[in-house]
Amino acid sequence: MNLHDAEYFVAIVEERSFSRAAAKLFVAQPSLSTFLSRLEKSMGVTLILRTNNNFMLTRSGEIYYKAAKEILEINRKMVEDIDHVKKLRRDTINVGVSGERTIRLISSILPEFYKKYPNVHVVLCENNTKNLITMLEADELDFSIHPVHTANPNFEQIKISSEEVLVALPKSHRLAHLGNGIKEKHNSISINELKNDRFVLLSKWASFRQMVDAYFERMDFIPESFTEVQSNHSNMLVLSGGIDAVGFCPCNCDYGLDNLVYVALQQPFYYQMDLCYRKGNVLSPTRKYFSELIQKHGDSF
Repeated sequence: MNLHDAEYFVAIVEERSFSRAAAKLFVAQPSLSTFLSRLEKSMGVTLILRTNNNFMLTRSGEIYYKAAKEILEINRKMVEDIDHVKKLRRDTINVGVSGERTIRLISSILPEFYKKYPNVHVVLCENNTKNLITMLEADELDFSIHPVHTANPNFEQIKISSEEVLVALPKSHRLAHLGNGIKEKHNSISINELKNDRFVLLSKWASFRQMVDAYFERMDFIPESFTEVQSNHSNMLVLSGGIDAVGFCPCNCDYGLDNLVYVALQQPFYYQMDLCYRKGNVLSPTRKYFSELIQKHGDSF
């Protein structure tokens, strides 16, 4: 049986009419009658009992029909798989990232991803969160991984990590005796105990700064700013110089600075990272697998 025979026989059986099958296959009706006669002669059996008003498969016909359907399905799946492989050769996943920790996360999953999809290109676009959201809305990115403090109705948002935010104190600070290393168990203080302190804060465009400002607003707390910096790392470096100020740091951001100690907040808030993509986008197998790897490893970065 070849594909031509399988396609013709299935059409005859399912249309239950030579004329309808011929129209479906875009062939002349007599050619289908000739085909079936030739097929039955070569098989040495009757496959279809046909009268003026009835088409009925014989037992041999049922066997042939089942085999023909399986062959057509195998062919359809083969064509689909080959098309998928061809797409992989030119497939690119564009990922927006915000900060060096996100880049480390991507780097940690790429070996596993490329092992399964060696021909797919993953392109990283590093930018601030505001610009990444704009790019994602414009469909210039497949995914964006960035800090989130409010829901965006245009995106599917998958939480990949959430960590408590700590207060970083120079060891010369009056509350430093309450502090511990960033990986140790932490004593807690009220934000109001810092009402007379100055804060080293991130620039206003930074997502982490927006989380901090939202926390200040919830707590009805008005901070005094000492200075503004561009990153959490810079924030900790400034504080480690021993200035009379305090700052905030997610608990997994260990920069190895011995001159700082950390305390928790009695009314805590959390630094959340989400994997985002546009609502309505159907993820291809490659993008779905990439998303699964990000979720699998998100808590470890």
